[in-house]
Amino acid sequence: MVVGDDLVDKLVECAPIRHVDICETNRTATISVGRKCYLLLVGEELQRREIYTSMTSHLIASFFANPNKILCICHSGEVVEIAINEDSSEVVASTRLPVKNIVCAYFIPEGEKLFMLDEIGQLMRVHSDCTTQLICTQQFATVDSFAITDSYYVLIRGYNIKMVPFDESSGINEDSFSLKPKSLEHTNHFMRVVARDDFIAAAVQDGRVLIWSDVRSKGFRSGYHCFAWHQTTPFLALSPFGNVFTAGIEAVLCRCSKMGKPSFLPRLSCPVKLVTLSPDSSHIICVLEDNSLHVVLASTLSRLSSTSFIRLMGPFRSVFMSDPRVPNSVVIPGRVGAIAWTNPLAETISHTTSISLENNAMMTSSDYFTVAEARHELTNIAISWNHIATIEVLVGLKNDYVRFFIKDLFLKLNFQIHRLRFWFRQKENPCELKLLDTVELGEDEYEVAGYTMERVNENFIVCNKNTGAMQLWHENGEKSGWSYEAIHETKLMHVDCVSTINVAHLFAAGQNFNNFHNANCVSIVNTEERRVISAIPCEAIVLSVAWADSHLLLISTAINVFCWDSKEKMLRWSVAESFNLHLSLDHRCFVYSENQAIEIDFETGKTKKSFEFSRPIQKLVAFSNHSNAPTLVGLADKVLYFWLPVFVDG
Repeated sequence: MVVGDDLVDKLVECAPIRHVDICETNRTATISVGRKCYLLLVGEELQRREIYTSMTSHLIASFFANPNKILCICHSGEVVEIAINEDSSEVVASTRLPVKNIVCAYFIPEGEKLFMLDEIGQLMRVHSDCTTQLICTQQFATVDSFAITDSYYVLIRGYNIKMVPFDESSGINEDSFSLKPKSLEHTNHFMRVVARDDFIAAAVQDGRVLIWSDVRSKGFRSGYHCFAWHQTTPFLALSPFGNVFTAGIEAVLCRCSKMGKPSFLPRLSCPVKLVTLSPDSSHIICVLEDNSLHVVLASTLSRLSSTSFIRLMGPFRSVFMSDPRVPNSVVIPGRVGAIAWTNPLAETISHTTSISLENNAMMTSSDYFTVAEARHELTNIAISWNHIATIEVLVGLKNDYVRFFIKDLFLKLNFQIHRLRFWFRQKENPCELKLLDTVELGEDEYEVAGYTMERVNENFIVCNKNTGAMQLWHENGEKSGWSYEAIHETKLMHVDCVSTINVAHLFAAGQNFNNFHNANCVSIVNTEERRVISAIPCEAIVLSVAWADSHLLLISTAINVFCWDSKEKMLRWSVAESFNLHLSLDHRCFVYSENQAIEIDFETGKTKKSFEFSRPIQKLVAFSNHSNAPTLVGLADKVLYFWLPVFVDG
């Protein structure tokens, strides 16, 4: 295969995994991600292929009606039937139901019974002639509020759980059970329920899991078995033999039964958000918070294989970039408190590294729900050859009492204080990080920048966006940590954007005077001399700055893009249009605005090639392959758009 002269436009919807269903053969699984349905070939190496893309709305769920037929349920009420074989798939039928805003769906393979829950809490059965039958209504119901079998359904609300037969003549009696409320606390509501054959399992808010057996004949009267290991509500899967598989924020998969001690899968990389069991209970699929998917053998609780789907999480103001040591990758925010290296060509996450040392799993159940919205937000990152510098802040705490409570009892943190951390990149795996030092900066916003080329002594510049203060940070030794020297400070200037440090040790920052209109400039700093060597006046606010080589500086403003020669102190060229600016690691210059991107010659400003995306993009990353063909990755509303080189037979 060789690279052709053409490029192809491609879309990757970076959405969370919503639903997983395993075929009765245990050889395939169906995955619902955003508007797309994937067929996963289960084995020691997971292979996947896209079999359907919805044109109307995102997918709620997808089920195996049989090994050769899949049903896809859309949020808009559309049900799509897909025939599959080893090599291809085909849409056989598409039906629009008189139901809209579907929240979740349930499917019973025996008799192909389909149930749907809409956003107002109506649970309905869908018959083969596409008519619907209202089963019950429960306000504020979610996907976890119901469990459905072929003969009865279970619903939970608050302290109560209720079992209702579909057919009164089936011999199954309606029954209910209520938890005893705790005084002044509300941590023992039912949160999730699953049911299968003669067993029901329900998870309580405080982490307990209650398991009932012989429910068809005895209901809830036979008493329950309690499994109390989790600290908050886990996700559940139930086998036909009464074994319950649970997982949650502790990032541990548990198997518990009425007899014997529970078994555990060694710690997973992050909290679990979905657990699915195969029809014969031989395989488990766990979906983690970072949108990775793991196939586990139920008999031994050993991991068989894994894969991942790209999911864009967190802020993208500066965490959307290339890595000089990981070619053809884009670095994005991963799960909460982590960064991820993605392979956009394969649509996978190649590596995820946590940059937050605190773990919510340390909390008790009441603590967790009090501060469930608190998170460590990565606000800025600089990637050099041997080090990474990150700036993060804890956000999401609602009041001073909660801040005081957490700070002094178990997290020991300072709140709304930005933290600067320096990490060492391992030689064998540059995505593996070792923490070197942590420094508290203050409550203002900060920018951080460093080198992108390989060098012995790597420095970072940290800029206070509010005051314009600049600090050059350098390492004092492995045991002595990092320290800084002040470069430039003025109480009038605001930092809008920064460049990396180039091969001549020059750094640039776009600034403006807070109290004056039309007072914008780009300051050039010599990091070896620790001083500002020049200031370039600009006619409008500076959007971005980037070094094309040792002395050519590219500057984009709200009204133009121009190239400044810092050595000759002269303007090289200027284009009177407003563009954002991106310079790839191999020094290819791209400007972009709305849905258009243009590659230009940074020495002359002439256009080389133009690209048009399907919708306006907010950020752009470009890199080249071995044949020098560019790959453009654009970010638009948590959707990735690509311009990829076309491969042809050669």
